[in-house]
Amino acid sequence: MIRTNLARREIKARDQTMKWSVPVLSAILAVQLLVVGLRYHEITQQQEEFATVEQQLSALKDEAAAFAISEDLQQLAGKVAARNNWLLDRRNSPLARLAKLQKDCPNNVSFVSYGADLTGGKIILTSPDLNSVSGWLNSHFGNLGNISVVGREGNLLVLQFLWSG
Repeated sequence: MIRTNLARREIKARDQTMKWSVPVLSAILAVQLLVVGLRYHEITQQQEEFATVEQQLSALKDEAAAFAISEDLQQLAGKVAARNNWLLDRRNSPLARLAKLQKDCPNNVSFVSYGADLTGGKIILTSPDLNSVSGWLNSHFGNLGNISVVGREGNLLVLQFLWSG
């Protein structure tokens, strides 16, 4: 009889642990699956980022190879000089000068005509006085021109400015 009582207690204890072990083991399995899933997601993201960085690196290497100097240095110097001359001509172009003049034009000054090329030009304009116009034109052309009064139009002076250089 003692043996049977011990056996019954053992079975009850085993049943009690089985009741708790299934939910505990299920929870542990769920946590492990969650950890594995998160780790897989991180690894996938890292692989995608690595592939993107490798593509960018190969693009940069291709770009660096394209910029490698394969020409004669004198030819390259000639191209640089030609580009610099083009930039200088563009900066001194008549259209660029006219745009700068119109941008900084004083009040009550209006353009009547404008004719220019890369070496010089002529502007006819109207202004109430000579002093403000002469300072404005000399600041743009660096005292390389001559201002003369051509006539009057009402209470305004008609001025002619000739420059070269």
